[in-house]
Amino acid sequence: MVLNRNLIHSDFILYPHRIKREKFFEEIDRAKNYLSTRFSKGDHITIGYTSNDIKGLAFIFASFELGIAVKVMSEPFFCGPEFDPKRFEHLLTLMKDYDTIDGRWILDGMVNDRDDPILGGRATKRDVFGSSFQKLINELGVPNYYMGDYKSSSTNVIDVDVRPTDNATSYFEGGDWLSVPPVKFKSHEYILDQVNKQHICFENKVVGLTKNIHHDNALERLILPAMMQSGNLVDFQIPEPDFGGFFVTNDKISAEQMFEYIMIYGNKLIDAFKIDIIMSPTDDTLFKFLNHRDKDFDKTLEVILHDEITDEHRKWESKMDIKFLI
Repeated sequence: MVLNRNLIHSDFILYPHRIKREKFFEEIDRAKNYLSTRFSKGDHITIGYTSNDIKGLAFIFASFELGIAVKVMSEPFFCGPEFDPKRFEHLLTLMKDYDTIDGRWILDGMVNDRDDPILGGRATKRDVFGSSFQKLINELGVPNYYMGDYKSSSTNVIDVDVRPTDNATSYFEGGDWLSVPPVKFKSHEYILDQVNKQHICFENKVVGLTKNIHHDNALERLILPAMMQSGNLVDFQIPEPDFGGFFVTNDKISAEQMFEYIMIYGNKLIDAFKIDIIMSPTDDTLFKFLNHRDKDFDKTLEVILHDEITDEHRKWESKMDIKFLI
């Protein structure tokens, strides 16, 4: 088997905009038509998106169905202050030092959502997350496209022969943004095998898609299993505090205001859509998120962790209707 739309649950709905499966498939076809005029099977692209909205998910599945490998980048590559020239030069040096695999460039292009308006048009995602990575790949001559332009693409069906052994994603194995470790690949069949092996159940649950593909194996542990097992998904993010402190560049809203807004909004989404399960940010951010609540959850909230369950997690389980999973 390969990663494609046929895996998606028959009752798929993505909230808060209530996008149903048929509409999602149209968006996949638009994204495929958009990508097919810019890239080819076997290319490697990265998808610079900030949340699991319909556009971001459509580009992921469009890439899989076109045989284009999605490069999973560490978050610091995407998000960063425009005003840190030393950091920018460091990242540029790293990418130049490790720029090819068997003579081929590791990144054939990028699509990004940085020009999306947010906060009622008061800012764009670029104002919040920065665009240092876009500047980086522009410096290296890598094509970079705005995802929002795909809306004008057709919904014509494009069929590409994709094999289970074809690469679906590529990623840096280990390390962080201070180094560029070896590039590794995951095939379609490998990812599906990992999804089938994971033990967390999403069936008959409302799932909060709180992490995108660039976080801690979220593709295999959250996004794909949720889309395959559950018909009710909610797009919202729980950002790290540094997200505000480092990246907000719009003078109309402060970092603190942005972080506070998202903490409150995320908790409201959990209540409004009766979310059953989410993936955790870092522990510190998770505990801040929980501290923003002025009441207990209406039902047990399951939280997928990245590491072990600690005494601090147990304390929260004793205080609130919450259950931690690993």
